[in-house]
Amino acid sequence: KFVLSPTKTEYVIFTSPKKRLFPKNDIIIQNHSISPTNKVKYLGIILDQHLSWKEHLNYIYSKTMRKLGFILHLVGKKYSPPLPSYLLIYKMYLRPTIEYGCMFWENAPQSLKNKLDRIQARSLSRIFWCMKKSGYESLNVIAGLAPLELRRQQLIVSLYHKCITSPPQHKYAKAL
Repeated sequence: KFVLSPTKTEYVIFTSPKKRLFPKNDIIIQNHSISPTNKVKYLGIILDQHLSWKEHLNYIYSKTMRKLGFILHLVGKKYSPPLPSYLLIYKMYLRPTIEYGCMFWENAPQSLKNKLDRIQARSLSRIFWCMKKSGYESLNVIAGLAPLELRRQQLIVSLYHKCITSPPQHKYAKAL
């Protein structure tokens, strides 16, 4: 049974930024007025009215920078774990935050995705005690990590492969 909670419900009208905006009308459900918003967060992904992904990627950036600050706090302590432990922490704690939902926001402007690449570069430069201006590609080679753009493409191809190879009654096949 589907139960709607009017106090928690929001709606967004998705439009092109170049097109005329529709008038914003309230929707009334169970005597509660539901007002339109410019963005909504659904399953951890922020969808704005133009699907530009700017809000979501800025949210990811700030969330990951907070997590990075916590990791860097550990680096500054007198006792610090060995280098492989920091890479493991990065892979388990930061990278999932950066990559979550990338199948949806892959079409975001490259400038926004480059912001996330800078997080990986900054993380690796601090973990390896390199200069801040060390090259992103060099740091990836030293750490043995794939660039984030390549990782996102791998995740998308992996999901696509799951969709086309699953049995017809499987949940992935129904999505196609």
